[in-house]
Amino acid sequence: MALTPSRLSAYLKNPAFQRAVVRVESLICGGESISPALLHQIQLLTDARIYNQYGPSEATVGVSYKLLNGTNAITAGRPMDNCKLYVLDQYRHPLPIGVYGEIYIGGKNVGRGYRNASELTEKSFFPSPFSHGERLYRTGDVGCWTKDGELLLGGRMDSQLKVRGVRLEPQEITACLLGHPRITDAALRMAELSGVPCLVAYYTTSAPLTKGELLRHMGRSLPDYMIPAHLVEVPEIPLSPNGKADVSLLPLPQASPEDASATPLERQILDLF
Repeated sequence: MALTPSRLSAYLKNPAFQRAVVRVESLICGGESISPALLHQIQLLTDARIYNQYGPSEATVGVSYKLLNGTNAITAGRPMDNCKLYVLDQYRHPLPIGVYGEIYIGGKNVGRGYRNASELTEKSFFPSPFSHGERLYRTGDVGCWTKDGELLLGGRMDSQLKVRGVRLEPQEITACLLGHPRITDAALRMAELSGVPCLVAYYTTSAPLTKGELLRHMGRSLPDYMIPAHLVEVPEIPLSPNGKADVSLLPLPQASPEDASATPLERQILDLF
């Protein structure tokens, strides 16, 4: 069975699926990052082999994978046969272990380009400087190499957010949220409330969890500027038709009475920060 982690999480709410998954031999998750909590949840129900797969349609979908059973780290693994992966800087120079950059794909699996879209093709496909006669596909994904030679994904270049002049990667924040044992799913969005842009985190839980506990959990791993201004517990994270989290369907938080009663001077001071 191949599906996104968000869709797998939704299926696991169905008792019939929970009973049936025990007979599944292999689960392939891709399209999004799979959280440790979801991996643990599915492993309690089945002995199936669980793979984390990475790859876009432009490179014939799968280009790397990792078997997650018994692993201590969730990565995208190593390149498949005939596939090549590169983590490059803005000048398309290779980056060292542990340094995040943009992921490029090479090898026989790379497509020719986009049909009837020559301009987009020119922006995304390039002659490879590393292998004569080959082409590279620029994925727009962020990643880095681990010391074990595996690819660690870090989200999308175009999904980076900017708060107070600082660029943030949403996946780092959601990964921190999902690191709490009672958080089962999480998503993040940028919203403008009372004219002020801020981060809003949405989450689902398996047991009661106060916002104070969650803030303390995040404060142990994230700097202050990466901690969302609003934490909103929801019954579930909605999915798009392709099975990925759709944050546009999540409700915006309501302004608190304290915010509404702020004096003009207090609002001016708040706007500074």
